[in-house]
This record gives sequence, structure tokens and C-alpha cells, in this order.
Amino acid sequence: MQVMSMINLLSSYFIPSTNLCYKLLISYFMIMTVMIPLIIMSIHPVTLMLLLILFSLLVSMKIKFIYSNFWFSYMLFLAMIGGVLIMFLYLTSTASNEKIKINLSYLILILFTMFCMLIMFMSITLYYDLYSMSLTMNNNINMNQNFFLTTNNWSNMMSYKSLNMFNDTYKMSLMIMMYLLFTLYTLMKLCMKMYGPLRQFM
Repeated sequence: MQVMSMINLLSSYFIPSTNLCYKLLISYFMIMTVMIPLIIMSIHPVTLMLLLILFSLLVSMKIKFIYSNFWFSYMLFLAMIGGVLIMFLYLTSTASNEKIKINLSYLILILFTMFCMLIMFMSITLYYDLYSMSLTMNNNINMNQNFFLTTNNWSNMMSYKSLNMFNDTYKMSLMIMMYLLFTLYTLMKLCMKMYGPLRQFM
């Protein structure tokens, strides 16, 4: 019986449906995108911007699975790309001659961390529903691929309200958004007042 249950478990991981594959890969790459800057301390700013673009794309795809309307994820991705482009202009003004160096030891560390995170991620998905907005305990644990397809869709369960797109900490999220908007406006006014790149005034 234990051998059969293990075979069913492995088949649920390695022979899933297409929708399940997308959800698992998106959640896994989101975690790894956050972990890479924490591992490498001396990472290049351009690499950080590429990771931010990748993370924004993964978040938009994850929102599409939760919320049937694709417009919210589309607007979120466009807003993040606009902010990244402005950051790229600031970085080219201050540090335009920095070179990207690839360290082999860091690459091995990243690959090892990705493997460990994959094992841990597969273990966590046995007990938690990672595809809802909060990590809620799933009491009906079935070792098949239907277990992972229990996704709470906002469009089917809730009305179309903007507050439903956030969890319990939406007030903190809104405050951070307003702070980032104010910081962007301040930097824009600073550049317009100096009428030139920031590197000349540093």
C-alpha cells in the first residue's frame, strides 16, 4: 500500500494537468526570483531590474489564474514596466560604466538553492493551498492531481469590488503604493529642476 501511495503521489507531481503545471511553475519561480537577490549580495542593478520584470510577469500570470478578468494583471504589469524604465534611466545616469560579472560559485549556489527550494515547495503543497490569497489548511488531502486544482476564484465567489483584490493587509499595501508614487514624483521634480543627469550633481 505504501508503494502504491508513493506511486500515486509521484504521478500527481510529474504527470499533472496543464493548468496544474502552470500554477506550480509560477509559484516556484516567484519564490526563486525573490530568493536570488538575497543569496547574491553584490548583484548588478540591471540584473535586479530584470528579476523585477520577471517577478511582475509571474505575479500577473498568477493573478490571471485567481481572477478571471485579465485587465487587472495587464494594468499591473504595465505600471511595473513603466517604473522599471524610469529606474533604468536613473541607473544609466549614475552608474553607466558598471559591468556585469558572473561568478561561478554564485551560480552553483543558486542552482543548489533552486533544487532545495523545489523539494521544499513540493512538500509544502501537500498540506497547504498555495493558490488562494492566504495559506489555508486543506483538510481534504487526496494524493491526486485534483487536490491541487481547488482554487478559490474571486469571479465565482465574490462580487467585482476593488477591495477583494487585496488580502487583510490591503491598507499597508495602499500606503506603500502612495509612498512609491510620492517618491517617483519627488525624483521627477528633482531631475526637472537640475535639467540634466543626476551623475553631474553627485
